[in-house]
Amino acid sequence: MMNENEKILYEARKKANEEALSKEKERIRALNTDNAIYFNFSYTALKLLGKNLYNNPLSAVAELVANGIDAKAKNIYVYINMIDKAHSVIEIVDDGTGMSYEDLAEKYVWIGRNKREDEDVAIEDKIAMMGRKGIGKLAALYLSNRYYIFSKKDGAESKWSLNVSAYKDSDFPKLDRLSIDKRIASQPIWSQNKSGTAIVLENVDLRRTGSKRIEGLKRNLSDYYLIDAIETKIWVAVVSKLGQAITYEPVKKAVAYKNFYAIFDNSSYKISEKLRDSISFTWMSQFKHIGEKERETIVLPTSRFITKGSSDFQREDGSKIKKSYQLDGWIGIHATIESKDAVDENFIRNDTYHPNKLRVYVRNKLAVNNYFDLRKSTQAMANYIEGEISFDILDDDDLPDIATSSRQDFLDDERVERLIEIVDPIVNTLFKLRNKLGQQIRQENNEYIEYLKEIERRKKEEAERLAKEAEVARIEAEKAKAKAEEEARLAEERAEKEKQRNKYILSVSTVEDKNIMNAIHSIYNKATRIKENIDEISNLSTLPKETRKHLEKISLSNQYILYISKPISKAGYAIENNDGSKVVNLANFIREYVNKVLTVTYEDLLLFEILGNEQEVFEIKIKPLSFIMVLENLIGNSIKANASKVVIKMQSDEKFFALEINDNGDGLNKTVKDKQELFDFGVTTTQGSGLGLYYAKKYMKELHGAIDIVDNSDKGVSIILRWEKK
Repeated sequence: MMNENEKILYEARKKANEEALSKEKERIRALNTDNAIYFNFSYTALKLLGKNLYNNPLSAVAELVANGIDAKAKNIYVYINMIDKAHSVIEIVDDGTGMSYEDLAEKYVWIGRNKREDEDVAIEDKIAMMGRKGIGKLAALYLSNRYYIFSKKDGAESKWSLNVSAYKDSDFPKLDRLSIDKRIASQPIWSQNKSGTAIVLENVDLRRTGSKRIEGLKRNLSDYYLIDAIETKIWVAVVSKLGQAITYEPVKKAVAYKNFYAIFDNSSYKISEKLRDSISFTWMSQFKHIGEKERETIVLPTSRFITKGSSDFQREDGSKIKKSYQLDGWIGIHATIESKDAVDENFIRNDTYHPNKLRVYVRNKLAVNNYFDLRKSTQAMANYIEGEISFDILDDDDLPDIATSSRQDFLDDERVERLIEIVDPIVNTLFKLRNKLGQQIRQENNEYIEYLKEIERRKKEEAERLAKEAEVARIEAEKAKAKAEEEARLAEERAEKEKQRNKYILSVSTVEDKNIMNAIHSIYNKATRIKENIDEISNLSTLPKETRKHLEKISLSNQYILYISKPISKAGYAIENNDGSKVVNLANFIREYVNKVLTVTYEDLLLFEILGNEQEVFEIKIKPLSFIMVLENLIGNSIKANASKVVIKMQSDEKFFALEINDNGDGLNKTVKDKQELFDFGVTTTQGSGLGLYYAKKYMKELHGAIDIVDNSDKGVSIILRWEKK
């Protein structure tokens, strides 16, 4: 039920409409003559026409934007306030040429006026003009039952309104000059424009237009025009919440060029250069090396296809006219149509926006939303095609207008047949390329699956073989273990018997320096005889080179024996009164002996390295022969342990001097339980006498030093000789 104020307003509008209708009927009667009666459009006719022209609010908004482009606007601003979706407000402001009173009265309200026939429009502007039917203005009536037109031209501004909310179906719509000052949300922009038009639509019902679709308005608007081909910039602002700031964002093309696998491009914008050089198809294979394999993208040669020609077309009156036609633009096929797999962030596909369409443009404006609406395709690959092609012959001034205002469909026409003849070969080639690649990847997948099966078969065979070998090895290992345990038991028995034997020998034996001196004297005499024999052999001229080389080594070793034994032997007569001791710098003594004797003697067996401060001085009274015997015994043990290198380290601090003999041999025998037993008389883990370490420990006690043996962390053992400085 209406309240009193609403009733008064309704009656006022009703009366005003009745007066306007009466005046319109008088105007029509004035035009009519006895020989001519003019048609006119009622509100019902215009309303029905608008509903048939536009299938959604966004297509109507796009039509109003096109009017601004035709008016040579440099900027067009679209503002949408949908806080109250049932009563939304849409403002479209441009800085084009604007409209005077005469333009509004003689052109704007003339439904069906062909703008391209205006005498005051330049030829180049007529060619570029998007519309020609004069019904685009019905987009405003489709959107709103109350809208306003503000226009500036030649320094004059006028404001008009159309309110059909109280119209009867038979009423004739009219524009009323606005007598009140009405401000709009886009006022800051409109006030700066020296010329142009502002369309303000109220009570726009956007309840059936989802918020996601409105948010994607920029992307949808970009599809309505060839943005790169028009000079006009389009800006969009959407307000959906109270207090939200008005922020205009530019409308730009956001095509996912890097998601294309192949493309046809004869445009002037070099779209093909925006593609990746190669692209992977990870979603087509569960195998990483196949999925991530880069596949080279393909640019179709334009010379392969016929994209222009001329033909006789039928005019409105049935006559024929020869016209040239040409298709320009690009058509690409996507690698994938799944957003999660796309390699280009611009690829957006959801419930409100589907980029995979082959859009057909006429005069830079969308004529067919998707080519496949004209040309049905059973190919699944049709969903992978995206493109933007221009075919201006579809809206040629000399030929019938076959497109609806919404640019959603075409009637049957020979020009459409020409379009199909050009596009089909291009699209089919793209289909084949994409299908061929899919087959190739599937083949690679199948081949790799067979390869994996073969690998698995071989692994199974190898596992069976290894299992058999492992069983044989287990049996052999058990036998070896039993044998080793028996050998260890016998060795332990032998070692214990040897230990007892040596203890007996020790109890009945003595070792005196005098006996050692006699032995050395004998060694000296023998070495002297060896030298004489070597000298005789060396004088033979027929000795082979290799033999002479070995003879020189023998001679040198024998000379060192003489070098050591001679002074001791010559001094033998005084052994009872002199124990052969002398004070030496032990560090220098060791270096000299290693360099002059050990290095030469064991050249083919051991590598020697001396570490320590060369300036080190540690003076001690030793028996050189006894000390050399200790060193020789320790080196001999390293050789028996299969060592290839001996490192002799000399270390010193304020209290101690230490000599460490480190080898890389086999280390201690695993049967040794107590390393200190190795210093007992006759204890050995090799085929030796078991006296070397015994004598070494005994002599170190005489020198008031200590000797120890430790396992190295990596390999071999270290013998450590240590003295306290006094």
